[in-house]
Amino acid sequence: MALARETHARADGARRGDSTRFQTSGNQGNGTGMTDATPIARVIRGGFEECLHLGHAVVARPDGVIAAFGDPWLTVLPRSACKMIQALPLVESGAADAFGLEPERLALACASHLGQEIHVSSIR
Repeated sequence: MALARETHARADGARRGDSTRFQTSGNQGNGTGMTDATPIARVIRGGFEECLHLGHAVVARPDGVIAAFGDPWLTVLPRSACKMIQALPLVESGAADAFGLEPERLALACASHLGQEIHVSSIR
């Protein structure tokens, strides 16, 4: 929700010539309670910046951060965005093959769902 509000604020600011630096509220980050989000995508329509998407990203190895924009220490709750990554060990370990998981069942491990009958019936 915060990013959506900022997107609209940026579109309005672009018309006024305001700065392209933005603030988002964070639950950790740089210790100030506010962290700098970085523009990651702009939607241009008819020469007008319709919206701007802000974000934070980090590339890390076991020995540390190798690249980042925004706040690499910001705690986020990616929820559904990580489901595919969370399912990787199921495949890479061989467990999916060992248990004969069909693509439809493996898809459940990678998807958001509400546990409705259509979802649970295939795993019973």
